[in-house]
Amino acid sequence: MNGIQSGIIFLTPQTGKKADNIFMFKKNSARLYIYLLVLSLLIVSFVFVSGKNQITKERVFGCGLPVMFIETDGEKKIRSKEKYIGADFSIFENYDSYIDGNGTKYRGKIRGRGNTTWTFRKKPYFAKFNIRGGVLGMPAAQKWTIRPFMTDKSKVRDAYATFLASTIYTNTSGGWIPDFKFVNLYLNNNFSGLYCIYEKVEQGENRINLPKDSFLFVVNSRLNKEWNFRSKQDVPFSLVDNDVPEEKFLKEKEILQSIEDQIYLQDNSKVFDFIDKASFVDWYILSEFSKNRDSDFMASCYMAFNSETKKLYMGPVWDFDIAFGGSHMDNNFSPEDSWINKFHWYKELWRNDEFKTAVKERWHETKSRLKDSFGYILEESEVLAPSAEIDDLVWRTLGRKQWPHTPGYKKRKTYESEVNYVLDWCNKRYEWMDSFINSL
Repeated sequence: MNGIQSGIIFLTPQTGKKADNIFMFKKNSARLYIYLLVLSLLIVSFVFVSGKNQITKERVFGCGLPVMFIETDGEKKIRSKEKYIGADFSIFENYDSYIDGNGTKYRGKIRGRGNTTWTFRKKPYFAKFNIRGGVLGMPAAQKWTIRPFMTDKSKVRDAYATFLASTIYTNTSGGWIPDFKFVNLYLNNNFSGLYCIYEKVEQGENRINLPKDSFLFVVNSRLNKEWNFRSKQDVPFSLVDNDVPEEKFLKEKEILQSIEDQIYLQDNSKVFDFIDKASFVDWYILSEFSKNRDSDFMASCYMAFNSETKKLYMGPVWDFDIAFGGSHMDNNFSPEDSWINKFHWYKELWRNDEFKTAVKERWHETKSRLKDSFGYILEESEVLAPSAEIDDLVWRTLGRKQWPHTPGYKKRKTYESEVNYVLDWCNKRYEWMDSFINSL
């Protein structure tokens, strides 16, 4: 009994000397932890601020890209994807034009955009001008997306996919491909890094010009637009045009569902009476070659119904920033193995011999040009390199883990090494694709 009592007394902080020592040790450890945490934060802040202090406007313009300035009313921070903030937009092509004030200027409003990308430190934006206006030679319009590509350390993946769609796999565009221009961006006079201004995927003049009663859908797993539905085969669709009455949406939904029904027939040999074979083939090759994770009918898969031809067309292509070996998920970083033909509509089309024959013929028709197109990656990266380097002074992504990450990211501490990773991946993927398609 005494032994038990003495044990209890020993463990009581008020009376036991050893317990007092343990208590003081824990207290000092907690203080040390707090001190180390504060010190770490101070070091990170110092590195961040010192990086930004190296970036002058002369240096930014010296990178050779146009510079865009966005000034929100009252310098309000952009915190919402739903609520707009009034803003002034100014674009200057060089330092002299900036000094002289000879830029392109618009009044409009801005809000956040994106899904996963909106959660990152470097934010994507959506801009709407009060009047239709051109941006850096692109046709006049009101709506523009301002994309940061923080997920892509090479900064070239999406541009390369768009280049392929506009020069080789042109059937994916439906007669239109979103144009883009890289810029360095200032938001409320704070340097925000390298961005890309893209035309918005939408129907209308200077965009997707479809006949009357045509419509545009997008595969959208979040179903967060005005008009959404899940098909009978559980594909999540959103109507791109929000400004339509319910009756019109229901009619368009019915048309899209009837086309899906044809794709899933046990004998789908007549499916090309309802879908455009050339666009579905080109979209497949481009998406399969890039092994784009989102193209598995998860997100950003656009398709347009043409009311005159009564057919559905795949495209335009959009959102390839984690393609070309850019994602660690589901072994997407591997340059081997097929991806697109395992999911939803393309899994069903893969049962169709006519479709596979068309894929094989189109591959052999285009593969030499595809191999030559790797030079675009190198050329574009050389233009972007100075801007990418100062972008990393702000956001510190090179050599560091971020979503999504790929094997070897710790060793790739320079922009050049990230570009070389993409080039090496494309070469290996090309060899695998050639062997795979030849085996069909």
